[in-house]
Amino acid sequence: MNYTKERKMKESGSKWVKYIPSHWKVVKGKYLFKLMNHSVREQDDIVTAFRDGQVTLRKNRRTDGFTNSIKESGYQGVRKGELVIHAMDAFAGAIGVSDSDGKCTPVYSICRPKYNVNPYYFSYLLREVARSGYLISIARGIRKRSTDFRFNEFANLRLLCPPIEEQNIIVSFLDEKVSKIESYINIKEKQIKLLEELKKTNINSLVLKGVYKNREFIDSGMDWLGKIPKDWEVSKLKAILKVKHVKNCPDKNLLSIYREYGVIPKDSRNDNHNVESDDLSSYKYVEKGNLVINKMKAWQGSLAISEYEGIISPAYIICNVSSDKVYNKYLHYLLRSKAYIRAYKRLSYGVRTGQWDMRFHDFKNLPLLLPEIKEQKEIVNKIEGVSASINNLIESYQVEIESIKEYKNTLISKVVTGNLNVSELNSKGSDIHGFLQ
Repeated sequence: MNYTKERKMKESGSKWVKYIPSHWKVVKGKYLFKLMNHSVREQDDIVTAFRDGQVTLRKNRRTDGFTNSIKESGYQGVRKGELVIHAMDAFAGAIGVSDSDGKCTPVYSICRPKYNVNPYYFSYLLREVARSGYLISIARGIRKRSTDFRFNEFANLRLLCPPIEEQNIIVSFLDEKVSKIESYINIKEKQIKLLEELKKTNINSLVLKGVYKNREFIDSGMDWLGKIPKDWEVSKLKAILKVKHVKNCPDKNLLSIYREYGVIPKDSRNDNHNVESDDLSSYKYVEKGNLVINKMKAWQGSLAISEYEGIISPAYIICNVSSDKVYNKYLHYLLRSKAYIRAYKRLSYGVRTGQWDMRFHDFKNLPLLLPEIKEQKEIVNKIEGVSASINNLIESYQVEIESIKEYKNTLISKVVTGNLNVSELNSKGSDIHGFLQ
């Protein structure tokens, strides 16, 4: 199906897009939207602008990971249908039209559309401006990875403005297409979650039951552990762990710990944004084979045997592993298994939202399951073989998801800038990939 129609174009005069349809206007934001200052009503719940463009009541999505103000000083009202711009997160896409009445912090700009303005079109447009990098170039930076894009900046931003009829058509078209794309992505993401769970279940079974069949099992005496092989030795973690406190190695490589990947170099991932101190003398020295424990997030799986030498946050516990009865990789998988992570949750007590503190005294008294070294290595080989197959499938899904997301971004960009004419489309029967050549 051909989704293009011949149309005359002109230079936009904008720095982020060169050409736009000749009948479109370029209008400053202050002529399209009015800054509002609604009072807060007793029944208003908190509204949040998320980076995916949804603006909704926080309780509709999630409540963890946010800092709530006790006094709610300066809070303002939000009304359904108004454009909401997160001043410090707009660069990352936190711009959208509220689907609810509510209240929000003063860091948000609440903008009511004027006559002949579809706020949903300008939500798509502004998110494209943000994605292009132009928004962050004109906003005042106030800290790393953040901006200060207030209404004054928005008011003077030159925005592409098609006729209202075309705004409505664009919104209808993009809502339909983006919804289909997001549904497809959600299916793939659910498949990835199922595969991740399958991988965890396989690891849990192998480290608790072993690889040999037709063996006798006995009750471990702990409900979270269940039955274990009768021929395995059972000790306690304290028999092989000794806490170490080596510091003053600021020249060593910085390490970090992910619940998904274990201990890794800090600079190996671009989403690792933990802020480190300029003074690294207090950071703890980690050798290959050391156990690293984030006791505040052990219940999420943030502990691992390190395969790297370096330094890591002074808040973590570092242990030497000293025993010829344990294979480090087996210990790594055992301590990160589903069963043990459930145990950490039981041993931890809440200190603030999303974080729990696990006492090392309790941790070191957990049971240590010790098959013969030969079986430990067979367990690891089996885990890594199955995990590799699952990881390959997950990676293929992730590549497909990234491809679809890039396609979605390209589609939105072309449509909101008028470089793809959808004003006379009949999109019935089109598939995801069939309308952009």
